[in-house]
Amino acid sequence: CKKISDEMANLVQQLRTQANQEAAAADDDAEYDEETGLITGSTKGIGFAAAQEFIDLGAEVMVNGRSGADVKNAVARLGPRAYGCVADVATSDGRDALLSEVSSHWDRLDCLVNNAGTNVRKPALEATPDEYTRITSLNLDAVYHLCVGAHPLLIRSSRPTIVNVASAAGLQSTGSGAAYAVSKAGVVQLTKTLACEW
Repeated sequence: CKKISDEMANLVQQLRTQANQEAAAADDDAEYDEETGLITGSTKGIGFAAAQEFIDLGAEVMVNGRSGADVKNAVARLGPRAYGCVADVATSDGRDALLSEVSSHWDRLDCLVNNAGTNVRKPALEATPDEYTRITSLNLDAVYHLCVGAHPLLIRSSRPTIVNVASAAGLQSTGSGAAYAVSKAGVVQLTKTLACEW
């Protein structure tokens, strides 16, 4: 899992570098000045790379994670346009706390990135009910509830955007386990459905 995560982080970094070069050539970095973004699971890996990209383009970012030390470190690395909130988005209380923190800084939200996720890579017959719940509560339930919960802030933006991080495992078997596949397939369909509803 760590190897895959590192490879994904490297890929994001390459895409980020390419995007920065293209943005510099087009001279449109200012397009994101004063925009606001909430990124869950953003203290490391893909989430942190996305937060750095937002900051580099001039936006302000709310960093989120479950570890106070990790959140503090990420905010320090990102600089003065980054804010942090320690919250477990797999729980209702955690999501409420996160959205409350966002509202205390901004009167609108331009972009929500649902990036937080987890996995226990086991076949269905070996996975426990608790492991299934842990995976789906973070990978799918949190995404649904944050989309809905952030909606009042998003509609105050002139161009609200939601990015839900899914996986190839949501489209076909990848050996990552049935629970993970279910959660990511749900994210794919949720994203399509909300795009039609909203």
